[in-house]
Amino acid sequence: MRFLGSVILFLFFTFSVHAKVKIITIGDSTMAEYDPSTTEKVGWGQTLSMFVLSDAATVIDDARSGRSSKSFISEGLWNASKAKISPGDYVLIQFGHNDEKTNVEGTSSTIPEFESNLKMFVSETKAAGGVPVLFTPVVRCNFSGNKISETGRHITADGDYAAAVREVAAETGTPVVDHTELTRVLVEEYGETKALSELYASGDRTHTKMNGAIVFARLAAEELLRQNILSDCLSVAPSLMVSPSSECDFGMVYVGSSSEYLFSVSGSSLDPANGSVTITVTEGYEVSLIKEGDYTSFLRLPYENGELAYTSFYVRFVPGIAGDITGTLALTTGAMKKEILLSGTGLDASIGVRSEVVWKLDGDEQSVVSGPIEALPESWSNMSVSDYNRVGGISEKSQRNLILGGSWPKEEDEVADRYIQFGISIPEGKTFTVDNISFVIAGSGGNGMCYRARYFKSSDISAVMTLSEQKNMSNGVLNEISVNPMLELSAGEILYIRIYPWYSSVANGKTICLKDVKISGLSKDMSPSNILAEQLSPEIRIDKTAFRDSLTLTYILKNRTRTKISLISASGQLVRSWDRGVQSAGMYNWSIGGSMLNKGTYFISLLTEQGRKTLKVLKK
Repeated sequence: MRFLGSVILFLFFTFSVHAKVKIITIGDSTMAEYDPSTTEKVGWGQTLSMFVLSDAATVIDDARSGRSSKSFISEGLWNASKAKISPGDYVLIQFGHNDEKTNVEGTSSTIPEFESNLKMFVSETKAAGGVPVLFTPVVRCNFSGNKISETGRHITADGDYAAAVREVAAETGTPVVDHTELTRVLVEEYGETKALSELYASGDRTHTKMNGAIVFARLAAEELLRQNILSDCLSVAPSLMVSPSSECDFGMVYVGSSSEYLFSVSGSSLDPANGSVTITVTEGYEVSLIKEGDYTSFLRLPYENGELAYTSFYVRFVPGIAGDITGTLALTTGAMKKEILLSGTGLDASIGVRSEVVWKLDGDEQSVVSGPIEALPESWSNMSVSDYNRVGGISEKSQRNLILGGSWPKEEDEVADRYIQFGISIPEGKTFTVDNISFVIAGSGGNGMCYRARYFKSSDISAVMTLSEQKNMSNGVLNEISVNPMLELSAGEILYIRIYPWYSSVANGKTICLKDVKISGLSKDMSPSNILAEQLSPEIRIDKTAFRDSLTLTYILKNRTRTKISLISASGQLVRSWDRGVQSAGMYNWSIGGSMLNKGTYFISLLTEQGRKTLKVLKK
């Protein structure tokens, strides 16, 4: 009888608990998530969660700035997104802004290429058990008279990219949201001046700020509901709308220091009609309307006629002890209450060896290393060093970098394969907490140089974070950038920093100047738990460190574990991966062919449940 009761309880648990639906968004900068500490831009995929019922679904915003359907595939971003799809999940697909561009790097797509890429997203989503939904691209705020122009609606000399999305949808039987038409109607109702002021980021006709992103996401949610798509997961009913809407992870912060995150709230049809929204946080967290203002445990936001205007506020994480600290942000008015989970980890800054890598860039690209970390050589993609010269009237020289060919096209966002790269790797037996990344940057020759600086780890090339970005830098003015990312690196991992430059007008000979690039933090011996994992981790070796046709990877597993082999380029792009499944303890060989590889440096990575091992090889 006792056994039967256990079976009944087990069956009840199995059938009464359901995983949340994942809504995975893939696309370009108009859909992407941004760090509010670096820009006012907000993609509509970032605010979509405001209209998602948190107990039914979760949004994973994998959209990336500067990516076309072509580069989203070639950089391995689609493979990373596809791996997240479980049966019943939804993939919202919106490209076009960068596919329609003409550029020398080859990241744009012709209409036939664009359609082929969309069909691949659709078919592979279905093959993974997911449900694809195509979106036409949101409009640019380009007017001709009082109407959105053809360029604003993505009609170019090569064709109509929005129409191409609709054609693929019809051909493949895929649901489509005509976001181009929905946003066209809305933006035309606003008019050019009001739309630029209230919907779009300052000086930008493509990228929305928070209010615009909320409105565009609402249009998407309303249309999905109209088509009975995700009807159990979405709601556009008037209420308090908060961003982030469900949780916020502050990451790691040294004890005695703090970290802030920007939130926003608005409301409609609130009850009572006149009152206030009370914002409270639990111990370890504080709130303020101003980033550098006074922080307390609560705020009150008054409203009238049931409407709370869009308001931003900051939540600060202040760890008093080392360890994980969870908390809650609550927003309350009348009977309505919204709660957001807060989490962060306090770190002891007294443990570890202060270490750093510095690239002075005052005459060559060499680095200086202090402490047990290793520097990667500076590298360039579709960029090269012009010279080392004085910039901004100071005596020290800077490295001046030029686009290949010397001619800059007019662009409004980063180009996926044009960048300058720096990096560090962590030796065996060590961990490294990156607590500061800094550099000095300037544009030379004109006032139109723009850039975005990003960082990511070799263990997850899809999780890219923004360090800093600036548009139209003043000629010759040096900008000192310093960011505290608080990033943990394990033995064998690589941290990449990429600076993506572009120019806001057609120009020749303009350079982006860099000096004093520095990565610093605390190096520590591996913890006992990590040492145990290291003892169980596989041995790995290769038959040659340089090869032409093929090489053999030999690895010895010390226990039963799932294994995955990856080949990664020196620039951090995933070239190919092989999932070997669950393997028993023993010795294994795996041959990697080189006939289709370009010459250069690659990293071979073996990932098991105990960690990652990485080796560097040279393809001749």
